[in-house]
Amino acid sequence: MVHLGFILALIAAIGREHTLKGTMVVAFTTGFLLIYGLAADVLFRHRTFLPSRFEALAHCYLMALFAVSFTRHAITKPFLYTPLVLVAVTAIGVRFAAAIQSRKEQPLRTSA
Repeated sequence: MVHLGFILALIAAIGREHTLKGTMVVAFTTGFLLIYGLAADVLFRHRTFLPSRFEALAHCYLMALFAVSFTRHAITKPFLYTPLVLVAVTAIGVRFAAAIQSRKEQPLRTSA
């Protein structure tokens, strides 16, 4: 909520027309809803609020959102944003590699 508050304060300070353009508003709103869904999932974990695939989907969506956003900014300010793009893309790669590794080991666990 604090992060969202600072984003809204930034939008109020520099003007809505200079911050987010059409589709980005939908993308970032969806991202915030996924963050709130992840928070609710943690708070209500003992009730199995949401399936584990939701968590994977939310994490991948948020990492992709950061990667796309940083890539757009890296075009104009490469020295600042290129490391951030690399971190975001690496995070996506690690997430997928962990998921693939987990699926490879899963049949071994059930038979042992």
